[in-house]
Amino acid sequence: MNRVALLLLAVASVAQSVASGIGDFFVSEPDSLFVVIDRATRMDMVDYYNSGKKIDADNRLNGKSRIEELSDSYMKLKLSDSAEIEMRMEVSGSDTLIVVSKNLLSPAPDSDVMVFDRHWNRLETRSVIDLPELDDFITGVSGKEKKELLSLVEFPLIMVNFDADGNIVASVSLSDYMIKENYDKLKPYLKQRIVYRWNGKKYKREA
Repeated sequence: MNRVALLLLAVASVAQSVASGIGDFFVSEPDSLFVVIDRATRMDMVDYYNSGKKIDADNRLNGKSRIEELSDSYMKLKLSDSAEIEMRMEVSGSDTLIVVSKNLLSPAPDSDVMVFDRHWNRLETRSVIDLPELDDFITGVSGKEKKELLSLVEFPLIMVNFDADGNIVASVSLSDYMIKENYDKLKPYLKQRIVYRWNGKKYKREA
C-alpha cells in the first residue's frame, strides 16, 4: 500500500471514531490548528517518534516543528520557535474529547484553550473547564485593594499546561514583563498556579 493510501486510511479511521490515540487525531486534524504542517508530514513525525526518533520537520513557515512528547492520550508539539501546542484526549461517557492548549511563548507566555469532539467540531470550552482570570490568582485581599492590585497588570496573560498526571495547570509569569516596582507590590498576594483535575466529565478546580 502506498503512502497516500496509508494517509487516507489513517484519516478515515479517526473519522469513524476508531482512533487508538492522540497521534491519530494529530494526523487527521483538518488544517486549522496545524495549518503550518501538512498531513503527510504529521504522519512522518508520528512514525519517527514511535520508532524512537524526534525529528525537526519542515513547516509551511519555512521553520521547524517537532513532537516533544507523545503517548496514547497526550501530545506536546513545538509548532515554531515561539509557539507550542499541547493536546490531551479525555473520555467522557461515550464521548471522546480533545482538549488543546495553544501556547504563545513570547514576548510573554499566554495560552488559548480549546475543546473539540472526536470529529474536530469545536465545543464550548466552559462546558469542560472554567478557566481562571487574573482575579483568581490574587488572594488575601478584596474590594478596593484588590482592584488597585489588578490595575497594576497591563497584560493579564495566563499560561495553561498539562502536568505529568494529566491535570491542567494554569499559571502566571507576570515578573517577565511587569515593572519591578509594581510586581513587588503584587507578589505577596499572588498565587502562582491553579490546578484542575479531570473528574470523568470535566476539569474541576482543586481547592
